[in-house]
Amino acid sequence: MSADQPASWVSRHRGRLGLAGAALGAAAFVLGLAAQAPASLLAEHLPIDSGTYRLSGVVHNGELLVDGGEMSWRMRPLATLASARVDAAWRFDAPDAQVSGRGSIANGIRLTDVSGRVGSDFLMRLSPEFAAGCAFSADVSASRLVITDDSLDVDGELRTTPGGCAERTLPSLLGIAHSENGEAVVRLWQDGSERTAPPLATARIARNGAARIDLTADGAELLTGRRPTGPSSIEILR
Repeated sequence: MSADQPASWVSRHRGRLGLAGAALGAAAFVLGLAAQAPASLLAEHLPIDSGTYRLSGVVHNGELLVDGGEMSWRMRPLATLASARVDAAWRFDAPDAQVSGRGSIANGIRLTDVSGRVGSDFLMRLSPEFAAGCAFSADVSASRLVITDDSLDVDGELRTTPGGCAERTLPSLLGIAHSENGEAVVRLWQDGSERTAPPLATARIARNGAARIDLTADGAELLTGRRPTGPSSIEILR
């Protein structure tokens, strides 16, 4: 390739490059204006009941207050331009939870690269009967959590620290989460045990928050302090 070839190529395509530059500049300008819009404009894209949260700030940098915690985010402009959806780095802080990751909004919420630590109060808030009175914390991670109007899609895990429930000791536990038929399914084993063994508990969580937790006799004794004669279930209706 001769030294003047790059210059010739630029000369031949000057018009197209100019149009591409103008389009990129216009898109960046529109994105800049949109980023300064009130964060409340995002409400129509959130698959959450409007009475359960409050939005503040602007689209670029805002906060969502929900369930005793605060989720804050800062938009990632280049990723937003590339994907045509609001893409942001986010963090959730509550007295018993600190979790962060990346996320985007377009026909639902998509969270990726999720990691952090949550406490037992946060995990057990769904049901006072399930592991009531337990104290422990859990490291959580998820490569994907997608919430749409009618389904949940998740791929992740949690690992608890040893703790206690009332007067009994609670060992370290491992939970693996995935999706089946639009529901989130979490299976729980004692950490270090073979995953080929039946899980101590299997929780199936629907998009509306309803859940069914199936427990083996060992799982029920460990988590509730009561040993049934066989498998048992806990249903949480929403």
